[in-house]
Amino acid sequence: MSLVWLPAPVVHRLAETLSIVDHRTGATAPWRCNPEQVRMLEATSTGQWVFAAKPRQVGATTVTEFDDLLWCAVNDAAGNRVRCGLYVDTDKKLTERQAFADLVVSSLPDVFKGCSVNSERVTFPRGSVLVFGTGSGKSEGRSGSFQRLHLSELPFWANDTTYGSLMPSLSLEGGQCVIETTLDVDAPNGPLSRKLWRDPNRFQKLFFSVEDHDEYRANAALLSDEQWDWCREQGFSRRDAASWWIKVAMPDICAGDLNRLMREYPQTSQHMFTASASRWIPVEPAITDPIHYLDAGGERVPVWATHSPDTGYVISVDTGKGVERDRSAVVVLDKRTHRICACYVSNTLDVHSFARVARDVVTAYTTPVSNRLHGWNVSPSPPPAPDVVVENNGIGEAMILELRRLGVGLVDWRTDEASKADGLTLARAACIDGRLYGPQWLAEEADELAKDERGNWTGRKDLVMAIGFALIRIRMSPWEAPAPRRRQGQVDVEAMLSGGQDEGW
Repeated sequence: MSLVWLPAPVVHRLAETLSIVDHRTGATAPWRCNPEQVRMLEATSTGQWVFAAKPRQVGATTVTEFDDLLWCAVNDAAGNRVRCGLYVDTDKKLTERQAFADLVVSSLPDVFKGCSVNSERVTFPRGSVLVFGTGSGKSEGRSGSFQRLHLSELPFWANDTTYGSLMPSLSLEGGQCVIETTLDVDAPNGPLSRKLWRDPNRFQKLFFSVEDHDEYRANAALLSDEQWDWCREQGFSRRDAASWWIKVAMPDICAGDLNRLMREYPQTSQHMFTASASRWIPVEPAITDPIHYLDAGGERVPVWATHSPDTGYVISVDTGKGVERDRSAVVVLDKRTHRICACYVSNTLDVHSFARVARDVVTAYTTPVSNRLHGWNVSPSPPPAPDVVVENNGIGEAMILELRRLGVGLVDWRTDEASKADGLTLARAACIDGRLYGPQWLAEEADELAKDERGNWTGRKDLVMAIGFALIRIRMSPWEAPAPRRRQGQVDVEAMLSGGQDEGW
């Protein structure tokens, strides 16, 4: 028998028959689902995977647990012996989830007749179970399979292997995974959560902004015009919501920490991964799948646009030591559109190994010199080879020597603070305009790159810096449309009539 999924309005109506503790007052009151809770039910009711990113205290865990319980009860009654797992980040929250399950079961005896609740699970009459757990176990899920997993506050799980242990136990046929969480890339599972959120995968991504939540409102008059202008830059359209953010949440809840405010009460999705309140790139560059991979120097280099004779390219190399956070980067930019065509970043390859990667990338985007192309005369000449730009500061000098030894023609480029700022400013503008997107490396560096209170650059910027070199080079040598191509022997009548040819009729 196939799994049963109740329509969202049915779950919604049943939820509002309950009286639960109002988190604002501590009093018991009828449950009135807020808009975020309704959206959660609408997303989960079809059986699809859901990843909901949210501010704190919007009730996503509560409504999803109620949905878990009801889903188990309905399937158990239909003859499906299902297993659902509810995993939270701390033991204290686990106790709260058990208490809520006990409240639901006792409040709806007609629906949950014959169910029992203990510290480990809710057991249903025909053998279905809702299992409770935390993200601290190393072997979770190995004792059986799940048809549904509800993972709460995933970034803050103590063990970074629990997710990988649980997911293989999820049924391949119709199984559902629901993640609802705030996001913090510095938390133990922060990088994993960021990857799940940004990568193309099965999850339907739901983002709840702080402005979405009706409770997060304050007197709009408390906010100065200057503060309101800044909040609009941060994505706000409601002044009363922005006022709560700046005048209540930041001083009272986040102790004046703007970085924490953005992470725990995000208005835009890029706030969720903020590594610094002075983030340099204020947008989240989209991550897209490469169309294929190029074998370059023994590495798999992702490619987003293959070589075309109708455009020009700049290939830029930023050289690092190849250890820990000091990375080398090579990027190919289309001169005409400024799009990323290919790129590769490594923190393990030495100069000689990375030079071979860069050499093969240059070869892949170089047009062989030829006077004819598929029977057409090329006028006045084939498109030029790509410009190759390599920074010669420090270890970059070794990269230049190695590339020249490998036969790569290049332009060496010396940066100072002014040219570095120029390149990073051009890269920032291209990200904001939507011209730069594709690699996950770019999105991660956009999260980290910032200027501290002294005006110094902080965070990784290897790929962004390579992009900056390329954009400076494009500005110096912009793309020019190639002359029209014509078949061998074809007469250009328009040029003759305008006197543009050496010979007349």
